[in-house]
This record gives sequence, C-alpha cells and structure tokens, in this order.
Amino acid sequence: MRPLNRNTYPIGAEEYAPEILKAWLEAFPDSKPEARDKEDWIENAIFLEVFNRLGVAYEILEPATSAMVSAVNDGIRDNGGKTAFFHAGISSSDRIKGIDYALPMQDADCIKTIMEHLSSKTFQQHAGRTMVLATTNGADISAAVRKIVPESGEIFLKTIKKEYARKFTIEAEIDPWKQICEQDENLPWMIMHYDGMEAPYFSVQGVIAPTYEYRMFMVSNTPVSGAGCVEQYTPVDNELLFDPKMEMIRNESEIEADRDIVDKYIAFANQFGKDFAAEHGEELAYSLDLCIDANTGNVVPIELNPPFNLGRYASRVDVWVKAIDLMMNQKT
Repeated sequence: MRPLNRNTYPIGAEEYAPEILKAWLEAFPDSKPEARDKEDWIENAIFLEVFNRLGVAYEILEPATSAMVSAVNDGIRDNGGKTAFFHAGISSSDRIKGIDYALPMQDADCIKTIMEHLSSKTFQQHAGRTMVLATTNGADISAAVRKIVPESGEIFLKTIKKEYARKFTIEAEIDPWKQICEQDENLPWMIMHYDGMEAPYFSVQGVIAPTYEYRMFMVSNTPVSGAGCVEQYTPVDNELLFDPKMEMIRNESEIEADRDIVDKYIAFANQFGKDFAAEHGEELAYSLDLCIDANTGNVVPIELNPPFNLGRYASRVDVWVKAIDLMMNQKT
C-alpha cells in the first residue's frame, strides 16, 4: 500500500470518519489536520482501516518523491516510473526489500484487457449500441462514423484513454471527419499529437442517453458491491451492499434511492461478469459502469475501468478487499 499525502488529513475527519482517522493516525502519528479534499482522503485512507479490521496483511511502501494522476494511463506514477495501485496500493513493478508485491489483477495483460474493453466481444454484445474502434487517421474515423450513421444523425466520439468525449451531429454527403473538426477545432491538434500511432485510439459509438449511472465493483466474474455515481458520496455514506442512491442525470438531478433499478443492475452485472470471464479469464478486478439508456429503457454498460484511481462512491470497500483476498488465496 502506498498512501498519498500522508502528512495531513482533512479538518473535521474525526466527526465523519473517526475509525478511518484512527487507523490513519496509527500509521502516521505526525499527520496534521488541514483543508484538503475529503473524498480523496477517505478513498485513500479507508484501506488502512479495512485492512486492520479484516486482518489482511499489508505493508506501507515508500512514498513517491513526486506523484501525479495521469489521464493517459489512469495511474499514479513517481519519478522512478512505478505505478501505484488505486491511490493506495502497489503495482506489479514494486519489488521492495526483495518482496514481489504483484497482485494477479495488476498483471499487464489484465490491465490491458480492462482498458481495451471496447474490443471485447462481450462488451460489444452487451453494449446496446454500435461501437467501432478507429485509429488517429481522419479517413479511418470517417469510415467508422459511416458504419453508424450512413447518412445523417448523431455519433458519440470518445478517446480510449478518456481524454475526450462528446457528441457530434453528422450530415449526409459531407466527409464526417471534416464535419467533426469544424465542430471541435481541438481534435485536429489531438490527431497531430498522436500522429503515427497505429493502435486504435478513438471509439466511435451510437448515441445513448445515460441515466442513473451506477458503478459495479467486479471481482472474478461477480459484482461484489456497487454504488451510484454520486460524486459527493464516499464509502462512509454506504447504506447497503449495493447502495441504492443515484441521480437520474449525473450532477444535475436530485439524489434518490431506487431498489428496482439496482436489482436490474445486479442481474445485468452477474450475466456480464460470467460472459466477460468466459472470454478473458476469471482473475480480474474492474469496475463496470452501468446506466439506463433513456432512449430504450435498457440497461447498458458505459465502460470498464481497472482498480487504480477508481472512485469508490458509496460502495463497500471491505467486501471488495475480501473478494480480492479470496481470489488471491484460491490462486495460491
């Protein structure tokens, strides 16, 4: 485990997260209160409390001399190039004191599987819209668009590495790439930045209308906990294993609880998890982001993400840790 910013904790933490703060101060007794992000600290520090409570063996690794969250790889890197595992954790490159700290779901092939989910047959089958991968070549993007919108209509363009996502209106008989560039002048510069890259970089998708966005935490082939994508909530706000609090429109609607939607998400995640494991193997940990497509009323997946730098929302971290620990023990 590699906690970030271990010299401080948020002012008021003793009121809303006393057990987490207790574990934090046991590990870092010189830590002082200051004005810092509550959600970020809880999602980092809660692992100390959970590991202690569950009796899971862990070791606090050396702090990174400099750290940043990279939009390119969604990881936390220090100046030696090592990658931390989900804010607080380890990577397959960590070999400290001669101990190999690698976890099965941090294997490069596992991470690649999750990051490149758009090419997965399972994801495509469950997606609820057409999805075509394209390189940074304008002609390739135009061809991908025309597979979805032969004449006029809307498409959703997203970079695989999450730097960019938006809808575009496409007209008939005009080159789609030209229309896209006219609607957003930043895209040509992005293409120039990645000039020569042969791997797929763009996902061209049919348009959905996401409502009630929800994050399932998947281990092996099963959802183990879940929570609505409500950014103000953290695990200290958890009420149930699959927390029912959601917003119809993310960051815009009132927060509501809907058990019927949660039940639909659980059923979907169970089937998706089995199908994805059959395609890629069961030694995986990832988030499965779901929504109700308002255009069809169906449950559809938005994306998958690997565990590092993964927002927890109001999920149950202890259940997630138990599931990973069990998977590791079964492997050994």
